Amino acid sequence: MIQRTVLLRLHPEHRPGLDELGQRMLRLLRALPMVAQADVAVWRSEIQDEDPGWDLAVTVVFVDAAALDAYGHDEVHACFVREHLVPLVAQRHAFSLELLAPSDQS
Repeated sequence: MIQRTVLLRLHPEHRPGLDELGQRMLRLLRALPMVAQADVAVWRSEIQDEDPGWDLAVTVVFVDAAALDAYGHDEVHACFVREHLVPLVAQRHAFSLELLAPSDQS
């Protein structure tokens, strides 16, 4: 399993629409056939008063590298990023990691 994490910092004028954007992203990601699991987290000052520098954390899980590759080439995903994210995002950081399977050793 592969976990793709994307951290997003929006331009300040777009932060009031953070929840709506997060919900739209979540609906899109969960509808993509190559996505095994998707979650979107939003930074809230009520939870952590120190600003981490990111507004959204997007986590997407894929069953294998082929699914991750398909996601990277998916036109629905690419269109959403181009048309809806790029104009709003001031900073982005993304990385993919392999999830460890539970070990049988104690």
